[in-house]
Amino acid sequence: MAVADDACLFTFPEDMYQRVDQTEARIQANAYVLKAAKTSRDLYPFSVIWNDDLLPDDLAAYPGIKRHRHADDPRYDYEARRCTEFLCHVTELGLPVLFKEEFENTCTS
Repeated sequence: MAVADDACLFTFPEDMYQRVDQTEARIQANAYVLKAAKTSRDLYPFSVIWNDDLLPDDLAAYPGIKRHRHADDPRYDYEARRCTEFLCHVTELGLPVLFKEEFENTCTS
């Protein structure tokens, strides 16, 4: 049987935007995951970036990023300037990005 030695930590969508849709809620949720990961060197906190493309000031402290969206959430606007800036910044840092949303939204024809 395979055993996991490490784990990635993500914020819960309710803490990011479902219960309270405020910038401060997203900042606090990401900060909580970063702090929780400090309890073990086997935990890797990913910053969850929602469709407002809000990057935490301490983005370099995270080993990766998760983009999260449910079917009934607003769509990401991949053509928007702020999204392009987000992707450029993440690329500069060399961070992996996990996209968790509907397949049709991340595909182009």
